[in-house]
Amino acid sequence: MPISMSRTTTSLVAVGAGVILLSAAGGSFAQWSEGKDVAPGSITAGHLDMQVDGGGWFDTKGTSDTGDDTSITPSAFKMVPGDEVEYRAKVRPNLVGNTLKAQLTANLPGVSNTLKDHVVIATKVDGADSVTVTSQDTASGKAYDARVTVTMPFDDVKTNGTAGEDKTLDLNTLRISLVQQQR
Repeated sequence: MPISMSRTTTSLVAVGAGVILLSAAGGSFAQWSEGKDVAPGSITAGHLDMQVDGGGWFDTKGTSDTGDDTSITPSAFKMVPGDEVEYRAKVRPNLVGNTLKAQLTANLPGVSNTLKDHVVIATKVDGADSVTVTSQDTASGKAYDARVTVTMPFDDVKTNGTAGEDKTLDLNTLRISLVQQQR
């Protein structure tokens, strides 16, 4: 009898070793499977960018002989009550994305120096506080007017007596922003 037990034990050990080897190798006993590689393509992200062209200062009260706005050099221009000067720039947004839209604004987060209390400052894009721009707008090459208008009132307490004389205004914090909006 010891011989037949030894054969049975050996057979069981061999079957167990086979099962362990098949399991470790990821094999299966009776399961069919199939896999195929597919190529669904790729997706590319768009972008949001802008170009600011030109940029110059003008006396908007029309001091030229023709009555047109006159180009000025801000450091040489001496503002007086009743004057209005304007900074103008063309903004060309570049939005690439099927559903991309953005808000375009011009703002002055921090006007400084002593003339700020004696003038009125307004920032506009195409005459509004902000405009919504889409990728379809930029595909057509549309440009927007960004403007900062500085007015020194004539009959106003801001300029009464000697108020505002020999003061300076720093507008170097002007920022034109293009910020994506949720669709």
